[in-house]
Amino acid sequence: MNIRRWSGSETRMLREASRLTVREFSRRMGVSTRMVSKWEAGGDSVHPRPSKQALLDAVLAGSSEQIRSRFTQAVHEHGRQNWAGEVRRLGDTSAAGSVVQRLYTETRIPRPLPLRCASDEEAW
Repeated sequence: MNIRRWSGSETRMLREASRLTVREFSRRMGVSTRMVSKWEAGGDSVHPRPSKQALLDAVLAGSSEQIRSRFTQAVHEHGRQNWAGEVRRLGDTSAAGSVVQRLYTETRIPRPLPLRCASDEEAW
């Protein structure tokens, strides 16, 4: 799994999936505890600098299968869509659709139920 652009939210998800404290995680990354805390506190509105995003990529890539699995599940549960490539519509046959297809195939995440629109309510 690749994160297109890391935010504080994904940083927290990776740290929690690694089951590390902020201090342990910051040491592993080689950054200050304060920096990791600021990223996490900022949530989706904070994006680490490109050099730090590369560090986060490396930490994720070097993580065990269990950590990557927990991280993938956390990202999925929180509705993140920062996967490699931009996902525009689920079930689309375009390139975005193939990214979604790969996501569910490679990560073994259960597929979400199909989205329904208001006009479908009458059929129920």
